Amino acid sequence: MTKENKPDESATPPSSAGLLFIKMIVGFTVLSAIWLIILRDTKLDPLLQVSATVSHFAAGDQNVSIDDLVSKVTSQEDKKVYNKAVTKLKQGSYYGSARDLTRLGAKYPTLNYPLGQYYLKRGQELYNEGKYRQASECLKISVDYFIRQSGKAHHLLAMTSEKLGNSDDSKKHHKLAETYKTSQPNVPFDPVYTGLSLFVTLGLAIFIGLVISNITAGTKNSKKTESKKAAEKTWVTPDTTDGSINEEEQQYGSITKVLTAEDRLQQAVLLMEENQFDDAFEIFRKAVALNPGVSATVSKMSLDHGILRYNQNELEIAARLFEVALQHTPHDLHCHTYLANCCIKLNLYDKAVHHYLNVVRINPENATGYYNLGICYHKTGDLEHAMRSFEVATEKESMPNAHFYLAKLNEETGEKDKATKHWKRCAELAPDTPQGKRAIERLSQLG
Repeated sequence: MTKENKPDESATPPSSAGLLFIKMIVGFTVLSAIWLIILRDTKLDPLLQVSATVSHFAAGDQNVSIDDLVSKVTSQEDKKVYNKAVTKLKQGSYYGSARDLTRLGAKYPTLNYPLGQYYLKRGQELYNEGKYRQASECLKISVDYFIRQSGKAHHLLAMTSEKLGNSDDSKKHHKLAETYKTSQPNVPFDPVYTGLSLFVTLGLAIFIGLVISNITAGTKNSKKTESKKAAEKTWVTPDTTDGSINEEEQQYGSITKVLTAEDRLQQAVLLMEENQFDDAFEIFRKAVALNPGVSATVSKMSLDHGILRYNQNELEIAARLFEVALQHTPHDLHCHTYLANCCIKLNLYDKAVHHYLNVVRINPENATGYYNLGICYHKTGDLEHAMRSFEVATEKESMPNAHFYLAKLNEETGEKDKATKHWKRCAELAPDTPQGKRAIERLSQLG
């Protein structure tokens, strides 16, 4: 071989064997991807167990009282919010407290598991007392906001739905209870499963690393004659492309398309149409985490689909959708109004009061909001606030129905002069309506 034909040593291809450590990293990456598909959310999921371990040592004893949890809140302002929310919670305002506690849970993650357990425990107590609708509220808060994949919570929700006559919900939660039987991402620290999971993961990672190392070793152990022939060849990297990237590669990449936040929203729409709301809400969460700018879009999508279900009289589904919308736009007038209307039809008057209060705070001139607020207060037996709400409604707008209720309530409290005044006003404003005719009849009886 002449000097001109002798291959350049610097052009020799790189060794394919590499370091075992690097191969183990590759193996561990492959294994993790498989793990996320096969063992995701099970007790052998290493990510689950590591997360539970970190949470355990970071949060300390999880079995603390709800009052003691305030110690996990560092800001004095947040402590005030927490204590106020806990007071509401103890008074039975479950959804009213959940809003503030959810926001604090996002800021102080160690609060989430014990709060979820508190709502779960309270839901079970209410169920045992026969207060099924209130139990349903607590349990839904537990799985929607804090410990979504709790088999026990879904099992109790299934039994509660049976008591309330909601067979579809009962079937759904029975199915979820079975799915999450051993699948609780927020479970407490379990040293046995943590050790087993990490041992199996590490062992398989080493094994896959060795296999990849052997495969990529190439011709290291080839015969000397073949090595010599290979060494005599000049290493040339063939170039079979013109260096351009076609349109398909630009859009999808060389392997697969990466889902954008907008792509995920389209997936969520399809899931909602198929009544797979838990999965749709999870995709909403991931889309917002990927791009916070789509938060307003998520709210509008949830509101629009909620209105559709509301018009179809699917009230519980509609209420969940309005709640999701409010998570992204908490001061939206339409969301609060529709959710309050759902609550009235579901006889959840305490919760309806909460949302109608938000309606009149956002729009103080909303006479209908004050009227509906009065209806809710009346249903809960709070006559003082009911009368005040109806009075404000009549101040904002001439509402015969508000005068009708004021006349009735004033008669009940012995204020006959005030009652007569409102009977007259109701008769003047709407003489041909059932309320107006009743007012005329009552006036004739009073002489």
